[in-house]
Amino acid sequence: LFDAAVIEPLERWMTEYHHLGREISAATSAETQLELLTRTGSAFMREMETIFPLLGLALFGSGDYGRDFYVRRVMPVLDMWAERTRVSLPKGARGARLDPRFMASVGTAVAFFMVADARFRNARFDNAEAGRQLAELMLPMFERKSAR
Repeated sequence: LFDAAVIEPLERWMTEYHHLGREISAATSAETQLELLTRTGSAFMREMETIFPLLGLALFGSGDYGRDFYVRRVMPVLDMWAERTRVSLPKGARGARLDPRFMASVGTAVAFFMVADARFRNARFDNAEAGRQLAELMLPMFERKSAR
């Protein structure tokens, strides 16, 4: 039941969502990169807001289910996101020297805890603003390393 309600929609979104990584890398200006990063960040935040309640229950709700759920269903989604991250960062970009699994985990953790914070404080979650801030954080990862 949890898989059908939580991970299957997330997996579907991950496979059907038009990942903008290649477009971000190919963009010729930081402004265009930021706009594309904001769009993808806001969409990811919106999706996390949607699945957060059931994802939390699946991970932390009952006994050993959470570990199995994480290994069988969450890890493959993170691996997919990591691969998309890896192929989207151009060689020579600052982010290309980071582990793509680390980057995927950081983005997922940021989204999860931003949603959790808003929910537990009974505050409105602004996924567009959260996506914009995540984009600002990620933009330097697409910058080329300066030659020294």
